[in-house]
Amino acid sequence: MSKLLLALGDHYEFIVICIITILIGLLVTFMMSVFAKNLRFLKYLPGLILILIGVVSLLAVLNNLFASSSLNNILVAVICLTSGICSLLFALIVGIVTKR
Repeated sequence: MSKLLLALGDHYEFIVICIITILIGLLVTFMMSVFAKNLRFLKYLPGLILILIGVVSLLAVLNNLFASSSLNNILVAVICLTSGICSLLFALIVGIVTKR
């Protein structure tokens, strides 16, 4: 555990940002699921939008992937893809639990 904390170093703000975006994605997915009960596909929309933002951000820096100027776009891509996948999985779980 101490080696993990040592490896993270001073990058706790990125972990906090990732956790906050995951929680916001889950909250928006749940709200979409509650408010739009007749439109079943609508609960998947926040996850798909986050994944789309992540892919576009990654494709924007694909030519300069290892340049230091593209680190911000890579960070946005990783955070959006992670929260998008979590949101899609949560929407799937909500869909299974509230199946009619």
